[in-house]
Amino acid sequence: MKKTLSIIVCLMILASFGCGKELTYDDYIDEALNKHIKSEKLNSINPSLVLDDDGYPHIVWEEQAFRKSTLVYTRWDGENWVIADGLIYDPENMECFVNRDISPTSRSRFPDIELDSNGYPNLAWFSDSNSVLAYIKWNGEKWITATGEEYSTDNGWETNAELIPRGDDLFRGQNNSIIDLWLDDKDLPNVFAGNTNGSGADNCGRCISYAYWDGRKCRNIEGEEVETYYRSDILRELVYDDFKQPSFALGSDGVKHFLLSDFYDEKHSDLFYLSNEGEGFKTIYGKEFVPENRDYFIGRTDGISTRPKLVLDKDNHPVILWHEQIGEKISLYFVRWDGEKLVCADGKIFNPKSENAKLDLPIDVSMWSDLTLDSNGNPHIVYTQDNIDGSNILYYATWEKGKFSSDNLIIENINEVFSDTIDAASVTQKPLIKLDKQNNPVVVGSKSKSGRMVIFCVRFDGERWENLK
Repeated sequence: MKKTLSIIVCLMILASFGCGKELTYDDYIDEALNKHIKSEKLNSINPSLVLDDDGYPHIVWEEQAFRKSTLVYTRWDGENWVIADGLIYDPENMECFVNRDISPTSRSRFPDIELDSNGYPNLAWFSDSNSVLAYIKWNGEKWITATGEEYSTDNGWETNAELIPRGDDLFRGQNNSIIDLWLDDKDLPNVFAGNTNGSGADNCGRCISYAYWDGRKCRNIEGEEVETYYRSDILRELVYDDFKQPSFALGSDGVKHFLLSDFYDEKHSDLFYLSNEGEGFKTIYGKEFVPENRDYFIGRTDGISTRPKLVLDKDNHPVILWHEQIGEKISLYFVRWDGEKLVCADGKIFNPKSENAKLDLPIDVSMWSDLTLDSNGNPHIVYTQDNIDGSNILYYATWEKGKFSSDNLIIENINEVFSDTIDAASVTQKPLIKLDKQNNPVVVGSKSKSGRMVIFCVRFDGERWENLK
């Protein structure tokens, strides 16, 4: 009887797979993704946001299943969310996935997005499948690589999208790694990459890398052709320090800006800033960067300075937001370079040993925040506050008349972009903010819903927050 049952079970299994037909990679992906989409097992995380000339958001994010991940790109056309070729976004349509890099050993991590002069999306990300920095762009008809080839995902591997190959040094994508894509005035990609997990100088455990595509080859910050992440590591002499959470910016003048949080013991960390004009690094005060001098910090505070965000004003001067933890309390600090010195939001000279850079907000901040500037150079921020039940609240504030305005402070009634209302007691991760030409904010993020993470996008129309869906 047991033998008969075994034969029946085997026959049923064979029948379910087309009477023994060998599954192709596409069959595997289609079945796996469709099953997880329909059962709502996908986690949508690590979004990146950019606005087009109409103020409409373009978003790319990481869609996870079985602890693997692929990329999704969509944009708002004024009425609907659509994918690159203009078809309406449908999560059950395989075409919504930029790639299908979800093979048993692969993940597409930490995507970033920029729009070129044609308004077409350019994407960069880290591929865990073969440990490469990948880059593609939309040309109006299809996704292509930096060399102009049609983007291919044979067997889920970005074989022709690599901007920097692995070489001998493995660049491992971890939770607080970052990929930051910028396009220069020729629409050529500049990619900053930060890996801040791991340790040791030999395996590039903590390295800050930069790669530039010149139209023919990939080069590092010194103009040399890049072959591996090791050769593109720009701060290798600082690998003995425990630096984390890098933030980058590319100025309209071509200057590269770098900001990191440097943990020099368990209870203290400070921010250091460097810029590069093509002939070596300089500190924020314009001095030549000499690691032994240790004078590249923007100011040594008495607390833990973490999660910095760097943006540039219209004069390409750095503007910085960060989390400052003193004891159990976390506050947001803000400074900007005025061309001669670091000043606080109110214009007073920054004193790192006081709390004069602390923003006067009605609540304390928790883990997440983001910063952007309006056309007048005024800062706009989003940030979260934790609740006792483990959820958090998303806040928005902007600088008006010498203080941060409390109008429309709480971003309420956030819904999932493509579905129903999100749980009231939910957690927001990685909120991002951009401004349209009227200086109205658009905010995206990842928010918990029924045990998974989903993407949301809200826009302020001048009077109220609205969900784009």
